[in-house]
Amino acid sequence: MVGWSLALLLVAGACASPPQVTRKAVYPKRSSSDSALLEWGNSAIIHNADGVVARFGPAATHPEFELGIEADLVTASPRQGCDPLTNSKAAFTQIIVMHRGGCSFRQKVATAEAAGAAALIVVNNDRRSPDRAFAMSLDAEDEEPPPEGAEAEEGKKIRVPSLMVSYAAGQQLREHSPRRMRIFAGGDRPFIESVTDAAPLLYLVHNALAPAEAEAAKALLAPYLLPHPPRGGEAAADAKITRATRTLGVLKGTGGRAVFGRGA
Repeated sequence: MVGWSLALLLVAGACASPPQVTRKAVYPKRSSSDSALLEWGNSAIIHNADGVVARFGPAATHPEFELGIEADLVTASPRQGCDPLTNSKAAFTQIIVMHRGGCSFRQKVATAEAAGAAALIVVNNDRRSPDRAFAMSLDAEDEEPPPEGAEAEEGKKIRVPSLMVSYAAGQQLREHSPRRMRIFAGGDRPFIESVTDAAPLLYLVHNALAPAEAEAAKALLAPYLLPHPPRGGEAAADAKITRATRTLGVLKGTGGRAVFGRGA
């Protein structure tokens, strides 16, 4: 069991003293039933982000997700997708990106369907929880339990695969501006939003890092990690970091940039 947890932290510079948890939130854990993986880039550098599949339209276990969706990435105009798209020709048969807010998710997916989009990605606008994404429902503003009855049947009739990505992932997309996007079923990989003291997890920076580079990354990140409370007689000091992670702005300096360059 990983002995460290990454929470919503307020980090003061690069000091070695443990950062303070300013607030906590618990979100549903994701599983193969609602998780998706977005991927872009080429054979040399691959970028990816987590997505949460909507409560409507094809589920994450649908063959369309299992086989993967690949198309050009087109930003909706207007970007919230609450009105007919002025760039509907560009969006036809492509993956359309909209931003949360302005209207219901029902309206957004209707706009995507009317444009003939292959899939819909909605970027969360929650800057206070930049790593959070949730399972959209047709008429709910936030996550709700899976629909039943008439709403569930209505959702099944929607043909456009739809998912939400976090605000941070949306910033990644804006920065990289990829032309092509691939969307796959995400399996049972945990999301960063699911981190709790009871179920700590850390993501490996990149599996292409050499062991020495991974150790260097752990050393750089150590000041930003909170020790997990001792369990079963284990001393907190004995807890080992078995994985490392990077967040925006954490890896600074020459060594940090070198690690980031390999892991980005």
